[in-house]
Amino acid sequence: MYNILKQLKNIFTVPTAQAPTRPTPYPKPFPANTVLSNNVTGNGIVPSPTPTHALQNYMPQQVKGASSTSLNKLTKQIQQGFLNYDPHSPAATLAASFARAGQGLPDPYMPAVLALKETSGGKNMTHPNNLLNILYGGNSAYEKPEYGIEGGGGHQGFPGVIKNGYYNDYLKSGNLQDFFKHYTPPTDPRNPSLQGSVDQYNGLRRYFPG
Repeated sequence: MYNILKQLKNIFTVPTAQAPTRPTPYPKPFPANTVLSNNVTGNGIVPSPTPTHALQNYMPQQVKGASSTSLNKLTKQIQQGFLNYDPHSPAATLAASFARAGQGLPDPYMPAVLALKETSGGKNMTHPNNLLNILYGGNSAYEKPEYGIEGGGGHQGFPGVIKNGYYNDYLKSGNLQDFFKHYTPPTDPRNPSLQGSVDQYNGLRRYFPG
């Protein structure tokens, strides 16, 4: 009888919400031949070995003081950057979403640059509509690509990553090493050094004007 009651309790007990934690190693490693693009070779850039957690219960908000003119300019520059990287880049059609996700950051091009690092701008996605390899609520697939970039549809996107508390040092300093010490911590042997991550980022950042 005790075992039966215990089983019933496990069935009907509603799990309590948990705070986001650092991602654990993804059980299916990226294929050994995964590359970002034929345009970027010989620099050892590979997708991050673990999906990145988004902050749950964070809803995207419009950046205060962001004008439509500055957003339109950023959108065009991001679109041009994707096309500079690959004339057939799928991400170029999502430039407006990347611009909204990046507004207000020390480098507003960061979501777009990381999309090149993680999925070659959408050409080498491991999970459907997930250009940034963001894990949300235990899932890595999105109904629309915009949900994984800027949030929406109950998802948090990159704003939920950058505002999850891990990156407060970066938001204050603008120093990329403050970002990568959490995004690709060098204590994980699969990741490059902090300076190596910064160099990789800057190597991809050069595709974007501005």
